[in-house]
Amino acid sequence: MFTPETYTAPSSWAPYYINGDSTGMDSAEIEAADAFMAWVGLGAPVDCLDHGFSWHHDAFQFCPLGADCQEYTFLRREPSSAPKPKRLPRQVSGKVSRRNASRSAVNGPARLARR
Repeated sequence: MFTPETYTAPSSWAPYYINGDSTGMDSAEIEAADAFMAWVGLGAPVDCLDHGFSWHHDAFQFCPLGADCQEYTFLRREPSSAPKPKRLPRQVSGKVSRRNASRSAVNGPARLARR
């Protein structure tokens, strides 16, 4: 199960996050976008929606300027609450070797009689 989490960050980072296109971004802006992505820690966003201009967005510590922002949606994987399936016992083939067949034929009834 996945839980969506949203964060606001500059709109200019959307092509870089969604398409991997850093055209028009300088190295400082790429570093800030990468630092924000590492801070979120959920991989690439799966969606973004227009949020409008914001003086204080979630990426403010990496880009301390007001900016036109997007609301980026990330997915957090929740641990499964269902119990793990138990391993089935190893299946033994129905074939019986000659050695085992002769032992069971000779010793099998005797063992039962002893009990």
